[in-house]
Amino acid sequence: MTLHEAIVRILKENGRPMSADDIALAINSNRYYERNDREPLNSNQINIRVKNYPSLFENINGIIILSDDYHWKNIITSYLYLKEILRGIFSESQIQFIIAVLFFYKRLIDINERPGRGYPFNFIDLEPSINHFIDGGKEWIASLKEIDHLSIAPDRIFTDLAEDILKLDSTKREAIRRVILQVNTSSFSDFEFGNIYEYLLYLSSREHFNYENSTPESIRILISKLLRLSDGDSVYDPVSGLGGLLTKAYNLNRNIRIKGSEINKRIAQLGNMNIMMYGGDYLSSIVAEDCFSEINNENKYEYIIGDLPIKGITNSYEHFMLYNQYNVQPAKSGKSFNSLVLFSYYKLSAAGKAIVTVSDSFLTKRGKEKEIRKILIDDDVVEAIISLPRGTFRPYTEAKASILIINKDKPYYLKNKVKFIKISAIEETKKYLLLDNERIVREYFSETSSPKFTQIIDIEDLDSELSLSAEKYDIEFSIINSMLKDGTGKQLKDIARIVSGKQPSKQELVASGDLPIIKIENLSKDILDINLNVNYSDLDIVWTEKKFSASVIDRESILIAKIGDNLKPTIFKPNELLPKILIHSGVFALMPLENVDIDLNYLYYQLNSIFIDNQISSRRVGSPIPYLNKTDIEKVIIPYDTLEVQAKFINTQKINLIAEENRRFEERKKALGYEEEIKDTESTIIKALTHQLNPKFLALSNLTKRIELIVKNNKLGEIKEYNEIQNIDPDLLDLITEAENNSLSELILTFVNDSEYLAETIDNVDKALNMAISPDAFEKVDIKEFLNEYVKQKKVIIGEAYKIVVKGNSIITYIDKSFFKEALDSLLINAEKHGFINKNNKSYQILFNIKENSNTNTLIIEYSNNGERFKLTQKDFVTPFVKGNKSGGFGIGGNLISKVIEGHDGAIKIDEKYKNGFFLTIEIPIKNNEEYE
Repeated sequence: MTLHEAIVRILKENGRPMSADDIALAINSNRYYERNDREPLNSNQINIRVKNYPSLFENINGIIILSDDYHWKNIITSYLYLKEILRGIFSESQIQFIIAVLFFYKRLIDINERPGRGYPFNFIDLEPSINHFIDGGKEWIASLKEIDHLSIAPDRIFTDLAEDILKLDSTKREAIRRVILQVNTSSFSDFEFGNIYEYLLYLSSREHFNYENSTPESIRILISKLLRLSDGDSVYDPVSGLGGLLTKAYNLNRNIRIKGSEINKRIAQLGNMNIMMYGGDYLSSIVAEDCFSEINNENKYEYIIGDLPIKGITNSYEHFMLYNQYNVQPAKSGKSFNSLVLFSYYKLSAAGKAIVTVSDSFLTKRGKEKEIRKILIDDDVVEAIISLPRGTFRPYTEAKASILIINKDKPYYLKNKVKFIKISAIEETKKYLLLDNERIVREYFSETSSPKFTQIIDIEDLDSELSLSAEKYDIEFSIINSMLKDGTGKQLKDIARIVSGKQPSKQELVASGDLPIIKIENLSKDILDINLNVNYSDLDIVWTEKKFSASVIDRESILIAKIGDNLKPTIFKPNELLPKILIHSGVFALMPLENVDIDLNYLYYQLNSIFIDNQISSRRVGSPIPYLNKTDIEKVIIPYDTLEVQAKFINTQKINLIAEENRRFEERKKALGYEEEIKDTESTIIKALTHQLNPKFLALSNLTKRIELIVKNNKLGEIKEYNEIQNIDPDLLDLITEAENNSLSELILTFVNDSEYLAETIDNVDKALNMAISPDAFEKVDIKEFLNEYVKQKKVIIGEAYKIVVKGNSIITYIDKSFFKEALDSLLINAEKHGFINKNNKSYQILFNIKENSNTNTLIIEYSNNGERFKLTQKDFVTPFVKGNKSGGFGIGGNLISKVIEGHDGAIKIDEKYKNGFFLTIEIPIKNNEEYE
């Protein structure tokens, strides 16, 4: 029996939906399936198999159900039908609310005969109104408002529902009536239907763009498994949203007290209905309030759980009160994790525990974040950090996050220590990621440290920035600590003076100065290219000035890259050609200290070692683009020994590094596979062709223009290809297709146009293939001002052909202005070639709408035009030479746009369902000064 067959059998035998844990337990008990390694099945394997067999199973909020289950199909088809009825009349959030109340209403009817219920619904008297709709259902709709007076549901939900239904015509009311009548939930227990109801709520949420009230199912399940609830415990979610975390806690132990705060009243209503559908008799477990109002009461909680948002916290009076409790100056903006983390700590009982999600930036940033971390560390309440893989919060965001566990009653073995857990995903796609929850829970509750997944670090060994990133504290961190303590390792700042670079202005560059500038691109690309090897004529040059003196290097040093994934260590030795250099702002120079015995070649090979590379990688954590600042590089630990030992290391390391590079190359070839090798070959061929053909086509274009001029000057343009045929038998005229007989001018004009088109195509291909965007060229811009200036320049060219409008926020970031303009040009050309086909249409418009996503610290530019509907898919748009049927372009513009945005560490997304023209979203990280200092 296969595993999926075993799952089907268990579900059929039980006749009910089951959790993955229960299915695994049942299969193991009945021995329906046995793993090859004889180990018992676990829930992870069940979840993976369920996901891979969508025709057999549905995972409904953590419970597994057969896809062909009649009762489930009845509910999901009813849900989808209701959405279609309401679509186009109400917004997505209104539709979510209406359907939620309708299912809530029908559930109350279906279980009204159960013990302890018997609500006074007057359904019998309303039967003619409901079943026959003889009055258009008006009496039924009016009765909905009366249910609010029974105090059996969140405040006003039925009144709001009735008012919405009254906006519909009689046909749609009748359709809703039919759906309500045929939905039947009575076969499901409270636990089963609660999961189904919650699943439908979150299913609606995923359809909202940038929806902020949803937590992925995997996180809801994981946080609940980290709880150890006792009867009477209080559980509080300060940012409860739809209540998904509270319902998971409630289902673990129904003898607990749950409370939530949710600033959005409508979301609070949905959350309360969600809890009640699990059988909870709580009308207002979730209060529509700012959680900071809780500071005004004495309530403390045994558990605080939350998927904390980065924004939405205002600088209220209570907000300032909270900071005053800890003698900390409040941040200028309340939009951060700082306030919510501090609030969670403040509201814990004497032995309370908080389990909350935070962005990795909270765990690593300096400033106010560090102050809050210091409070928690000094009070010894940080129990554990669980690093979540990037993509855990799909489909809502790609942001990297972790779980922070604050415990006022830490277990004895973690006193003055912090546990760091880092576990990879079991499986992931672009829209989904499956966490290894079983392993995470096992590691969290274990009293021992498993080096592969967990490190337990003494508080005194945390770095000086008090970073709490699990990526930083790995097995190598423990080794490094030991090296520092026994003297076999030194911080880089104790071995070499670290010099930062300087970026001259364009006006300071000269044709023949005395100080060449070394940039990142001048550094070695290969381990065996040890020394700086540059063509002097290719370097930018300035005159020596006092302002540059701190960044001038005139003795033997190692140069390294500040920005990017690779340090690219390069040894600089002054010589006749380069007696001194000015290092650019993207480069550091390491100048060995005179009182330290260190061989420059030894330091070079250490910087190329995996040991150093891993340290560097951990220090780049949390950055939108990979970069290092001076403080980061100073703290890198270099193994240190006598000069004799260093010399031996150099010889062996040369051999090891060559072997390692060869191994990596072979692994890369295998990973790329045959298909990638073909792509590389094709790319090389195309590059060669563009290089060879581009000048040929340009020359051909010029030649045809010269011929055109000769023809025009000698008035030869009217000469045709042949004389007209005469004396044709009239009976044959209808049988003969007349051949084209173009004039010389017409033929030359066609030749000119075609050769220009080919030359332009080759030029575009060359541009796309050889695009190289370097952070060195990034400039500080106000993106709104930049776009307005761009539009102003374009207005001169396009005239009144169409409008370009810029809306939204002023956001400061760093971009390569020239390449960004190339992308904008391509967007305009795309609109002209694909969208604005009717030249007489004067209502064409392009809109740029600028937004900021503070959750992910990204800049969003929404581009749209109201031309012809764009019919290519996103894949086709970014693939070179793929064109629409009516396109007058080259099929390369979309690829160029995509490459420019990728060069800024961003991405583009096309709304393929957009019917009113073309809609594209650009999203790039907001870069700041710190990345370029």
